[in-house]
Amino acid sequence: MTHHDYWGWLVWLVACLWPLSLGAFDDTVTGCKLPTVVLSNRSLGYADFNRHGAQCKTASGAAASDTNTLPEQFHFTRVRTFPSAQASGAPSPATAILVLLCGGAKAAGTQLGLLKARFHTWHRFLLGPHGVVLILASDTPDMRRKAKAALSLRAATPPCDIPWNSLDTGYEFLEHHAGGMTSYVLLTYVALPVPQWVAVQNRTNDHMRGWSTRVYYYNYILCNNWYYFDGLRLQVLDYFDFLFKVDNDVVFTQPMPSIGQEMAENDAWLLHTAQLTDPPAFAKSSKATMQQYVALQSLRCGYPVAPVSQGERWFERETTVWFGNFIGIWLGLLQSPEIMAFAHTFTHVDMGKRVFLNRWTDQQYWPKAFGLAANRSHLLDRTLWRQDKWFLHKTCCKRGERCYCRGRGAKGAEPP
Repeated sequence: MTHHDYWGWLVWLVACLWPLSLGAFDDTVTGCKLPTVVLSNRSLGYADFNRHGAQCKTASGAAASDTNTLPEQFHFTRVRTFPSAQASGAPSPATAILVLLCGGAKAAGTQLGLLKARFHTWHRFLLGPHGVVLILASDTPDMRRKAKAALSLRAATPPCDIPWNSLDTGYEFLEHHAGGMTSYVLLTYVALPVPQWVAVQNRTNDHMRGWSTRVYYYNYILCNNWYYFDGLRLQVLDYFDFLFKVDNDVVFTQPMPSIGQEMAENDAWLLHTAQLTDPPAFAKSSKATMQQYVALQSLRCGYPVAPVSQGERWFERETTVWFGNFIGIWLGLLQSPEIMAFAHTFTHVDMGKRVFLNRWTDQQYWPKAFGLAANRSHLLDRTLWRQDKWFLHKTCCKRGERCYCRGRGAKGAEPP
């Protein structure tokens, strides 16, 4: 090889390798590449909720949210970039549904049995078409094996470098394939915390199974309250923008829109499917608990802190609730340290006993948490989905029409 040939060969080699060094031909997987969305870490990180975030004027340099137009308005620290504000070419919003299979067997069937009878509608009308991921958690370890068999789940094969098994107590990344579509499920086990008022009696959640108030059992209250505080502390949520709570006794009757995209396009920080008036006995003290939290923030800050929705009728009414069987949230707000500090207060007040004595669930929490930091301009009302029966709750059948469930757990009371 001549000197000239050597340098010509070297230039050719460098020219070939140069694009690889820039990643031009690099197909290295980052995140999980699903057909309609790439799952990657979307969290901006957040301060310990015990420090209440950056509510007060401090030297932390935390940027104010756009709701903090006045110094005394409630401030929250965004822990996500809102999808509509992302640059062109950014990935689609990552959306998950969180379902807790809780409490074991009941008179109407097991929690898993209710979901099994309806899961084909979730797959066909929501999960499969839009890449919505189901995060399925169980409070009993052996339920995972049963869930995989009942829902026909198998190990997923798409390119993925996210260490699912290292998050929280570990997740199995699974898929369900039917009708030419694939749905993805993250399956895990969670140990439900024991409320302080129970722990000081040297009792466990199992010891309390027979306890009830106003015909609502201990596990019903415990499991519904898990979603807005302990559930929102799951590490796996770092990979999502929007989170929906959909009850396992919901059945879908027709193709749903992309629920995360609905929120992104409407600048929605919360989506609800019905606003109700709570029985006063159930709502009792919930507003006072929120006011106690605001008073604490005012004391810490040295100036009055006012909820953003203060004065709005829906917020001032203690009995305003949004149906908890189908509700969606933007994690950038509801996981913020300021709102998580309120969630901790709400579920732990009076050593956690106020929640149980008044029969609070997540329905009492959402309007108060949202109204602290936002107003109706960021609230998306999709009551028509319920009214037009795009989905049904606690029933499988449209009156005079077809039924949608399959097998055991399919029986449901007819709509009134």
